[in-house]
Order: sequence, then C-alpha cells, then structure tokens
Amino acid sequence: MAKNKTNSVVKKEMDRLDALGAAVSIDQIEPTTFVFNFNFEIMKYHRQRVSRFHQYDPLSKYKDRVRTMITSSMASSNLEIPKNCWKAPFEIDIVCARPPKKGSGSKKSLVYKLLGSIKRSIYPDLDNLAKTPMDIMNELIWYDDAQAYKLSIEKLYSLDEYTKITVKFSPEDPKLSVGRLTSEEATRYEDLINQINTEIWNTTK
Repeated sequence: MAKNKTNSVVKKEMDRLDALGAAVSIDQIEPTTFVFNFNFEIMKYHRQRVSRFHQYDPLSKYKDRVRTMITSSMASSNLEIPKNCWKAPFEIDIVCARPPKKGSGSKKSLVYKLLGSIKRSIYPDLDNLAKTPMDIMNELIWYDDAQAYKLSIEKLYSLDEYTKITVKFSPEDPKLSVGRLTSEEATRYEDLINQINTEIWNTTK
C-alpha cells in the first residue's frame, strides 16, 4: 500500500472513531487478570514506512490515541498494573468482532455468519490484527511484549463491533531460579536432572 493511501486509510479510521464515540472499559477480574473492552475493532498492522530521511510508523497517531484512551480509563477506574506483573510472563487473548459488510451475502448467509456457522475467514490476517494492540499495550500494560508466552486470537462476525483483550499475568516466584535444589527436589526430579545433564549441559551426572 502506497504512503498516501496508507495515510488516507489511517485518517479515515481516526475520523470513524470520532463518529463512533470510541471508548474502552477496563475490568480487573482477578488480581493479575485484566479485560479491555473496546467498542471498535483495533486497526490491523501496517508495516513501517521509509520517507526520504527516516523510517516511520504510519499508525503512530492512531496508537497514541488508543494508548491515551486506555490510560484515561485506568485512571478514572483507579486501576493499576501490580508491580509484580510489570515484567511478569503473561498470556493474552484477543477477540476482534465486527458486522458483516453490507452486500456481503444473502440474508441466509448473514444469519449463519452471525451464528458463527460461517467463519470470518477473510482479510485481514490474524497476525496483523494481533500486532497493533500488542504494540499499543507495550510499555503501558507490560514492560516488553517478549514477556508474552501464550497468544490466542479470534476474529468473528457480530452485530456489534468490538475488540476484547484479556491479559493474564503469571508472576514467578523468584526463589525458583536461585539457590540449589533441595535433596527432596533432587530426588523428585532426578530423571529431568539427568536429561538436563545429558541434553542441555552435555555432561554426565
């Protein structure tokens, strides 16, 4: 997609958010689990562009706007990411939904799209839908998206457009990675220790 066309798409989406009254609500359903509900589908990823003098992100203004929405919502709800979650591993579940396009099928096909019998198996690609929200939340909800150890994403048809993102942190016990195994642990995990010695450390017991 050419630069001018990409910029036009982004501007059109920003205008659409204004008309839609874009909003996000955030719930902390467990001490380490947060659910973000947007009343719009977050834009798919657009690759970095190169101008005459530098490389730039065509979605930068869009991402900044959504980040501001998240920050404001968390502040108004008095929600904070616990300190032990900031650099903790996390799993993330993303659901992107929007109505079928007008004229995209018969009334029968629309019924079965909304029932889920006909899947939303068309553009955009799932990986492109996941990239933008993860970029937005990076250094805002977590320190670095490399902390994600599990990602699930689904796109579906719905009468209502939305994006639902569930982030579940798994803070680790720091004692697990320091010190020595106790004799009880050494006995319990003897087979695994032997495999580590042979296959990872390449030593004998």
